[in-house]
Amino acid sequence: MSAAFDCVNHNLLLQRRLQLGFGFTGAVLEWICSFLQGRMQQVLYNGQASMVQQLLFGIPQGSVLGPLLYVLYTAELSHVITQHRLCFHQYANDSHGRS
Repeated sequence: MSAAFDCVNHNLLLQRRLQLGFGFTGAVLEWICSFLQGRMQQVLYNGQASMVQQLLFGIPQGSVLGPLLYVLYTAELSHVITQHRLCFHQYANDSHGRS
C-alpha cells in the first residue's frame, strides 16, 4: 500500500483496534491519543500558504511508534487471511526516502 501510514484513521485505531481489540486503557491509551491527535498541517506552494488543517488520519512519519501502531491497526487482516487458509507476512517501514 502506498502512503499506508498516511491512511490510518485515528478513531478506528484508538477505539476499535487498541481499546476494544487489544485492551489498551487509561494512561496508555491517553498517551497514544495525545501522540496522534491535535496535529496540524499547512502546505506552502509557490509562496502561498493553505489554511491550517487538523489531521484526522496518519501516523507521524519517522516515529518509533509508527510501525508498531500500523501493525496493530492492520492486525485484523491477519484473522481474515488465515480464515481462508492463506499464508502472509507483514512489514511496516516508514524509513523510505531518508538518508
